[in-house]
Amino acid sequence: MRSLLLNATHEGIAFISFRKVFKLLTKGKVEVLSEWNSRIFWGSGSANFPAIVRLKYRVRWIPKSVRFNRANIFRRDKYKCQYCGKMLIQSKLTVDHIIPKSSNGKSNWLNCVAS
Repeated sequence: MRSLLLNATHEGIAFISFRKVFKLLTKGKVEVLSEWNSRIFWGSGSANFPAIVRLKYRVRWIPKSVRFNRANIFRRDKYKCQYCGKMLIQSKLTVDHIIPKSSNGKSNWLNCVAS
């Protein structure tokens, strides 16, 4: 199971493993907002597994931008041909430029589709 880590301002940062949650809890850096129903047993104690934890202090977090490449175009288009709507495997898909490169069409998120 994984837990959702929130910033002090309640912005979602990431899903983190139990090991990371346990480290943050023992250091007193997070507070538990919600718990799963399953229990965790360790040593002589047990507790419910935290589902959502919030940092007690705000951290500067910059979301990573998604790279522009073939695989991410296919993932964005859910492996569907944008012309016929058929689901295809990645090896059968190609990237098509809406405005062709020969007409100065750019290779970017707005001009490329899976086909």
